[in-house]
Amino acid sequence: MNNRKHLQVWESKRDAAMRKGKPVPEYKPRQVSQATKAQHLSFIRSLLRAAANDWGWIKTAPVIKTRKPISKRIRWLTREEAERLIECMPESIKPVVIFALATGLRRSNIIGLEWQQVDMQRKVAWVNPENAKAGKAIGVALNDTACRVLRDQIGKHSRWVFVHTTAKHRPDGTLTPAVRKMRVDDNNARRAGLKKSGDRGFPFSRPPAHLGELANSVRRPAFCFTGNGRMGEHRDGTSLCSPGAEPPDRTRTEN
Repeated sequence: MNNRKHLQVWESKRDAAMRKGKPVPEYKPRQVSQATKAQHLSFIRSLLRAAANDWGWIKTAPVIKTRKPISKRIRWLTREEAERLIECMPESIKPVVIFALATGLRRSNIIGLEWQQVDMQRKVAWVNPENAKAGKAIGVALNDTACRVLRDQIGKHSRWVFVHTTAKHRPDGTLTPAVRKMRVDDNNARRAGLKKSGDRGFPFSRPPAHLGELANSVRRPAFCFTGNGRMGEHRDGTSLCSPGAEPPDRTRTEN
């Protein structure tokens, strides 16, 4: 099963190369991950079950088995690695990366964060249930690093917290507005920063399955993230809880 997103990216590069009169890069098909295959098979299984049990189109639904994705090992991101990663990131997404390391939030939740979801006085932010992967509201305790990043974004946009402030050329040659919302699927700047830092293992492009626990860069000397993008605690620290809710058990997240 070929990766269609990889094909779309190549087509964009091909069109840009043809406009500029440069050689067209060679296209090499890329296979999708095991998790993507399992997601497609799960949708087909649900569709067949509905056809059998709800709609009566077929007598019985066939059995479709899916492989469970392999949990990857936990890796610790040291303070030096985090500082080098931040230093090598382009200025346009550097605040997003710092905020991700300070909170453990998914990239889509950070880019889609609105000012009405932030309470600077209480030092908390929250993700609405409709934007959370588990369908439940997520409360985030903001440390000094996260608050400093948020203060730097004040005045750039009336709704969105993180925005671009410099115009950019579109594939058709036109310019985008100078101030605009960031795109969740834009990976060019992130990849450039990872290549410069020499660390290709930071899973910022892959949304994590759950919100990790707070990684405080002031009180703890290291950040932790797992192979699926979840942040974890190194040593002891406070766990996250939603505003007004009881603190959860201080247990370490599992794969």
